Amino acid sequence: MTPLHFALKLECLPNSSAVILLRTQKQAPNTQNGSHAAIPELCRLLTAGGHCCEVHDMQRWGRDDNDIDVVVRIPGPKSVRDETLSVPYRPKPWNLNLALTDDPSQLPLAEYYDGILPLNLVGEQPDGGGPAQRLEREVFALLSPGTKENAERLERIRLARERISSAAYRQGGPLVSVLISTHNRRQTLPRAIESLIAQTYKDWELLLVQDGGVRVGDIVDSFHDSRIQLIRREQNGGMARGYHTAFEHAHGRYIAWLSDDDIWYPEHLERLMLALRELPGVRFAYTDATRVLLNMRETPPRELERGVVYDRQLCLADIMESNGITGISPVHDRELYIQAGGLDPKQKVLIDFDLWRRMASLSCPCRVDAVTAEYYLKQGDKRGQLTALYTKSPGTYRVQRLRVLSKKLPLKAASPLWEVWRRLRRQAVQNYAVFRGLDALEAKDERKTAIFRKLARRTLDPSSIQCLRDLALFELANSHPAEAFQLLFQILTSNQFDAEPSDLLHGFLAALLENNTDHAEQISNMAARAEAVAHKHRLQLFSPSEQAQIAEYRAKLAQMKQADV
Repeated sequence: MTPLHFALKLECLPNSSAVILLRTQKQAPNTQNGSHAAIPELCRLLTAGGHCCEVHDMQRWGRDDNDIDVVVRIPGPKSVRDETLSVPYRPKPWNLNLALTDDPSQLPLAEYYDGILPLNLVGEQPDGGGPAQRLEREVFALLSPGTKENAERLERIRLARERISSAAYRQGGPLVSVLISTHNRRQTLPRAIESLIAQTYKDWELLLVQDGGVRVGDIVDSFHDSRIQLIRREQNGGMARGYHTAFEHAHGRYIAWLSDDDIWYPEHLERLMLALRELPGVRFAYTDATRVLLNMRETPPRELERGVVYDRQLCLADIMESNGITGISPVHDRELYIQAGGLDPKQKVLIDFDLWRRMASLSCPCRVDAVTAEYYLKQGDKRGQLTALYTKSPGTYRVQRLRVLSKKLPLKAASPLWEVWRRLRRQAVQNYAVFRGLDALEAKDERKTAIFRKLARRTLDPSSIQCLRDLALFELANSHPAEAFQLLFQILTSNQFDAEPSDLLHGFLAALLENNTDHAEQISNMAARAEAVAHKHRLQLFSPSEQAQIAEYRAKLAQMKQADV
């Protein structure tokens, strides 16, 4: 038999028990992942038969796989067809694609597979044949040119491989409209444009919006490239308005995003367009990007660190609460942008998160497993960046986050994500109320303090440790130590929360402020037990300053107990 290159696509994440088993090459028939337990043995048998076998968890589904002959998708324990809850594997036309399942009705994109086999193929076989031998038989039956259907299948694979490897494929594709909105960044804009011109995928146009500020016409003219169109806005309208203006002038079937101070690597558009043009159902694709931290206090700016922060395959369920897709990474079809409602002009921060979230509710994003861009965070930049708004203006940030999380999404009526949506919105309201309440407390505005305290208590999510902690600290600052103690005691005694040393300190302080020796004694004993466990493992629970604080609180407790006597 001809040696083949197999890739087993497991519906699980890298830290799952199935992948750990594969790393150790151990078999565990009782694992909850079911068929995944037999995968190491299947790989061993395929290799022993002269084949090459790789195992890809979901984080590696975004590979090009043009070096793979046969792909076998193996479902997880809870496969569902809802793309807002799980990520579908998208069969590539240049592979022979097989799926293992006992319920084809639950297999996403079933019509794009060349064969659907029973899940028990990777287990014991009633005829005594091993899983590798049976898989071999199925594969070679599909690759035999003896039937018309097989001949057409082989021709499809051959043509797809020829198509994606040709130079013409990069030259004659659909038009991509690249959007940039710039404001007073003449120094960094040329490098961003240069990275676009260097793309191996050539069929693009650039819609560059000068959103007020200094003129950049001379920079555009210096490139002598008719694909670049400059659009001037006399008044600065903000990033969302600038990018939307660029979109209004776009002609492309696909939309890409680039910042005026970031760059793409040469294959960025090519890698994304391969997924958008060839994979079934893909309307929204993204890659990974390198985050570079620069010290702007030095000339030239010194690089402090670099690394990839976001590198996961995501669906809507993964980005309900926070972003996981870099702003310059995606390319998507223009109709998806329109269906999602476009950019929100009132959004001053979290602009990309807001849009990605709404688009992901309509079409599951497809991650391409490649690092193809760089974005920069600037330390000490007087102009600042939108990404720094959390620290520069935390109140505005919280309002903007609440605005994003409050937007209703086009989910199915029975979707479990509705409950997630309600919970996140409630948490965001409470987070905002606590922040405004602390502001009012500092300003000695008793009326506003009382209003925001009431709102914070009414919107408390008792399942969130952060919500309990935030409200407890507000109550402590607002001279309500008994209420603060109850919240902190809930954190310290619940098995569902991972309490921090600071929770012990704040709980101790709250008990002392309410003059409750019983409560203070409880916290002191908890701290002593935690310290003993840490000491046993040669760890230090409290920092030196925290140790001094604990000693001070214990001395105060001793005085209170003496006074009671």
